[in-house]
Formats: sequence, C-alpha cells, structure tokens
Amino acid sequence: MGRRIEIIGMVVVLLLSAVAISIAMEEGADAVGEPDITIALAQAKQTADVAPGQDGIVTFTGTVFVEMPYAPNVQYLVVQLQADAGDWPVSVPPALTFSKAQKQQSFTMSVQVPIGTSSGGSYDLIVGGTWSYSPGVQSGECAPTSSLIFVKQYFSHDLNSDDLFKEALRGKVAQVEIGIENTGNGEDEILIEVVNSMDLLEEGIEPYFNDDTHIIPENESRTAILFLRVSESTHRGTREIDVQTYSKMGERLGEEYPIEDLTIFIDIVDQLSDPEPEPDPEPDPEPEDPVKEDPVVEDPVIEDPEVENDLGNNDDQVSDGSSSIVIPIVVVIVVVLLVGICLGIYFFIRSTGKKRND
Repeated sequence: MGRRIEIIGMVVVLLLSAVAISIAMEEGADAVGEPDITIALAQAKQTADVAPGQDGIVTFTGTVFVEMPYAPNVQYLVVQLQADAGDWPVSVPPALTFSKAQKQQSFTMSVQVPIGTSSGGSYDLIVGGTWSYSPGVQSGECAPTSSLIFVKQYFSHDLNSDDLFKEALRGKVAQVEIGIENTGNGEDEILIEVVNSMDLLEEGIEPYFNDDTHIIPENESRTAILFLRVSESTHRGTREIDVQTYSKMGERLGEEYPIEDLTIFIDIVDQLSDPEPEPDPEPDPEPEDPVKEDPVVEDPVIEDPEVENDLGNNDDQVSDGSSSIVIPIVVVIVVVLLVGICLGIYFFIRSTGKKRND
C-alpha cells in the first residue's frame, strides 16, 4: 500500500512539473524583448532603361540582419518585407524566418518602371516591413531604408514634310518646311543638314537652313526651313535633296542615337504648275481730313425765356407749310365776297333811286 502511494505521488509531481515547465515556456516566449532588425540594400541607386523595346525593370538585392534577445530554441522571428515605389509595381520576396542560429538572410526585389517615363529626375524605393515572434504575440515594424531609381534618357525623333515634291523656278529661291518631332523621353538637341549639298552646288542649287540646330523638349515639335537658291543656268529636271538629322546631345553623352533620313524631290521649271498667289495690293492711302473752319454763329444767344417761346411758336408756324398756304386763300375769298356784296348793295340802291325819280 505504501509503495503505491509513493508511485502515485511521483506521477503527480511529474505532471505538475510538466505543467509548470509548459507555463514557464509560454510566459518566457511572450516575455522576450523586441529584436534589433536592420534592412540593408546593396545598391544605393539603379538606372532604368525605359526605351521602346526594353522592359524597364530594375532589380535590387539586400540583406536583413537580426539580433534577438534570449529566447528558447523553439521560438522563431518572422520578417515580412514591404516596398513602396510610388505608382510603380514592386515584386516583394516571401517572409523571412530567423532563429538563434539564423541571424541574417538575403533577398531580391524588382521594380517595373513604365516604358517612356520622363528622364531627368530620381525616384525613391523605400523598403521596410513588419516582424513577429512564432509562437508568441509580440510584433512590430522594421526601420525602413531607401534607394534611388534614375530613368535613363533615350533619344528618338521623327521627320515629316508636306513638301516632299516641290517645284522651283530658275533664278528664284524655293522654301521647304520640315517638321522635327522629339519622340524621346527628355529634351534633345537635334542637328539637321543636307548630306548631298556639294552635288547640288555643282548643279547650281544652293541649299541652306534658317537654323540647323534645334533644341526640342520631349513630345514637342519644331519646324526647320530649307531654302534652295536656284541659279539661272540650272538645267530643268528633278533633283533629290537628301536631308539627315541626328542627336547632338546623344553624341556628346556617348549614348546610342538614331539617324533619320528624308528625301525631297525638287523639280526645276520655268513656270510653276500652280502659280503662287500675287500679294494683296496695298490699300489706297486714306484722304487727309479737310481743314476745319471755325463755325459761324448766325443768331445771337437769346436769354429771355419769353422771347424764346415766341420764337419757338413762330418756328412752329413757319414749319407748318399747309397752314401758311391755306390762310392766304381764305383771306382772298372773304375779301372777294365782301367786295361782291358791297357792289351788289351799291347797284341795288342806285337802281331804286332812278325809279323814284321817274
């Protein structure tokens, strides 16, 4: 009986010890302090090639260094990296797991820079992350680090002209407009020249530009004017004008740059198919203003208001033409009637008197 009691006591002690150890381990896992984590990028800057035909991807490598406080061997540290490159997508590596034996790990991440992005500026890649213990409930954020992304300039331009076929008169100067469009991702300095100018000079055609160098911002255009001075002795017929352009900026920087060619056909004639419109005639000169004389004052200024009213009434009567004509006619008729009546009375009395005398 005593033997059984001893065995049961030993089993209880072992169970209690196991529970105590388990509780201690759990409390120890939660009681571990924060780790010291350092994220280091191997590249302080990277350059992205965003020319057409390229992928625009830049790759960064780095290392995460970890210093953990004392912890049981069964506890791990998990670091999840995060990256921010503005609106550009970034590939982030999977979570990194550290232990007392594993204190550093390397990683790789890539940034996709859009093709055609403007050059001349720098962009930030910020790399940070979060950490947590496993098992455990402690977690936190890793101090971030950063690197720069530069966009490489590429050189590209196009040529165009509405005067690919042009007529030119002998003894005159013809003009050809050539458009130059900068299709690169930065400001460019473009040189334009006629590569067969010596051959043209031998035939009596002198080509020259108003300006052979053009500084053009990205996505903008400029117009070059090609003048062709044709000699009187130049034979009639069609000639080729070979125009060529290239980037002087790309040449100075030692970068690759394209050379563009444009061929213009000039037909030397004695008379143009479509005569040029004559200039508008100059307008006749405007007649000079006559010498203004001082106005003559005919009527004195009337200050008496009654006189002004009388004069105003007279003006109204004079202005009424019908009244001025009707009044004299009425007067004449009245006078005639009166005279007629008087004569009638006179002859009546006279005739009456004669009868009485008889």
